[in-house]
Order: sequence, then structure tokens, then C-alpha cells
Amino acid sequence: MTAFGATLDVTVNGINLMSAYSTVEDGAPFQIAGTTSALYTNTVANQLFAGAFEMDSDKIVLGASTDLLGGSISAAYAMTDSDIAGDTNEFDLVYSTNVTDAMALTAAYVYLDADAAADKAD
Repeated sequence: MTAFGATLDVTVNGINLMSAYSTVEDGAPFQIAGTTSALYTNTVANQLFAGAFEMDSDKIVLGASTDLLGGSISAAYAMTDSDIAGDTNEFDLVYSTNVTDAMALTAAYVYLDADAAADKAD
């Protein structure tokens, strides 16, 4: 597998802005999937589908996050051009907060439009 990832992050007036790019060639999906990725372009769909959209692909992610209502809210748009799954567009909106020291709450809306899928999913 050959892979490369880069990210550029900046904070402006309490809003964290990020952009990331990754490219993968001859990759197996479980080599780069999970809750975090060394490629910086991990999204909610990657966590649900174990990296299926990162095989033999180029991916761009643009996002923003900020602290809000005692937690964190983030939004991200990802575009993937994959030899296997075709073009994929994803929009994630996630809110997370700690309810107690031992319990966290996360709510997420994910819109995924993949050429390989028969219908859009959200």
C-alpha cells in the first residue's frame, strides 16, 4: 500500500478550521480505517464502513468546529474519488458533550452520496 495524507488547521475567533487531503493506492480497507486515521481524512462514514471509501482513492475534507452549549459542534464535507466506490460526497454534522465524568453523548447527522450505492443515505 502507498498512502499520503496532509492537513492544514487554523483557529480564527474560536472556530477551528481544517482542510485535509489523502491519497491511497493498492490499499486494504482495514489498514487505514477506525476512529482515527493517520491520513487526516477520516469521516463518520469511514467509521461505519471500515474504510471502504479510502481504497485506491483521493480524498479532500473541509471542516469547522467550535465549542457550543457545553460541548463541541463540528461540520465537515468530504469528497472522495475512488477506483472502487466511484465518487463519494459526504456531509457530517456532529455534536458531542460530556454528560458526566463517566458518560459522553454524541449526536451525528451524516449524508452520504456514493456512486457505488443505489440510493443516497442519511
